[in-house]
Amino acid sequence: MTAELLAAAHGCGRSLQKALAWPRIGRLCSDLACAMLNQSWRPGLYTRFAVEEPKPREIFAPCFADRVAESWLTGQVEPALERLYINDSYANPRSQGPLAAILKIQTLIRRPGRDWCLQLDFRGFFHSIHRPTLGRLWLDFLGRAGLKPGRLAQAAFLSRALLEHDPAGYQTRPGSQPLLATIPAHKNLFVRAASYGPPHRRRGQPAFRQLLFERAGPFRQA
Repeated sequence: MTAELLAAAHGCGRSLQKALAWPRIGRLCSDLACAMLNQSWRPGLYTRFAVEEPKPREIFAPCFADRVAESWLTGQVEPALERLYINDSYANPRSQGPLAAILKIQTLIRRPGRDWCLQLDFRGFFHSIHRPTLGRLWLDFLGRAGLKPGRLAQAAFLSRALLEHDPAGYQTRPGSQPLLATIPAHKNLFVRAASYGPPHRRRGQPAFRQLLFERAGPFRQA
């Protein structure tokens, strides 16, 4: 387990958080493995701040140990998740991305009779997620993901801990208050009920999002 977590830590993107944690990464992954195996792990403290690009929004960033745990979980289920992708899904598959999506759009709109395209965004999508409902869908998906019993138990425990965690306890990055004050109400985590809002951020969020979109597949292809 420690070796797998070390690999997950290597896969986390570059950040100051990662650089600061790296000198003790062996101990961090060893402690994390023990906590996961005895099912005592719980998400740590979030750091709250805001960004302006591409539009103002608040961010709740997990600590690096939580990022490693989430990266490990996502790695366990990625093969099963990839089977859910429709052909024109470009947000998650590693072999595609925004540039591939642009090329596909250009190809489609150049076809005869294709004179229009629609850019659609869900207003406050992540903040409208009902986490108990997502939890039921996710645990049902894990049961169909083809994981071995021991691995399934670890993934289910980790998933419950992530989905049941509400980032009500957090620390605000110094100097962030002026920008946080500009966040629209529908993008503010604290205007919704406690059971609503995005699950743990970073790498796991696209995985949870893909599961929610699974049942809308026929409509997205129309």
